[in-house]
Amino acid sequence: MGCSLRHGDPLMVDYTPATAKLAEAVVVINGIPHVVHTDISASAKGSLAREGGVYLMDADGAIAAGSKVYWDATASKITLTAADNEHFGWLTDDSSAASDGDDVYVFHNPQPRMQITSYATASLATGTLSAGQITGAEHVYLETITDGAASMTTRTATQMFADIPTDFVGMTFLLTLINSGNNTLTLVAGVGVTLTGTMTVATVTTRTFVCTFTSATALTIQGVDKGSIEAT
Repeated sequence: MGCSLRHGDPLMVDYTPATAKLAEAVVVINGIPHVVHTDISASAKGSLAREGGVYLMDADGAIAAGSKVYWDATASKITLTAADNEHFGWLTDDSSAASDGDDVYVFHNPQPRMQITSYATASLATGTLSAGQITGAEHVYLETITDGAASMTTRTATQMFADIPTDFVGMTFLLTLINSGNNTLTLVAGVGVTLTGTMTVATVTTRTFVCTFTSATALTIQGVDKGSIEAT
């Protein structure tokens, strides 16, 4: 089965394919699944649905009503598996699948993946980090310009999971702390956060961590690398 519109008023965007696209196909553009409503010839201007419709699609296994689901381009099915797939939307509240191949109704409302990198500077005193300071990109760089030793406590794992709209269990991202201040910076675990390795960042050095959500309420932060700040 393809991706068949059942109801709704989708947002349509212009699209000119290099190769022909058939109606009900799913086309992923910049990490966002779009839906073809009518056949489009190669090099001809057509349109794709960006979001807003409810579609009848195949599930790849048991999926509960209301679940957040992803497009598996290899299997051409909806799945709960986020890794290597793209967010498509949510099953409607009155639709569910019991096994592979079952038909489901899916509200098309894809959320793009996180940006590749983010960089910010802050003068951080001892206390709890704010929302988004160490999340929000595949590699987050946070440069501190604090004078005096400071201990920065993470938000809770649950809060940080909720901070990322496209988050999923098993998701991993990198965090690099850059200490441009005149004293040592220390990362402290909030509720549900497990720290492994060295969590101090000496003055004019950097430290990189691998951050992994092992559940929606648990985040592991593993120190993996140390660097120095070169004068510019």
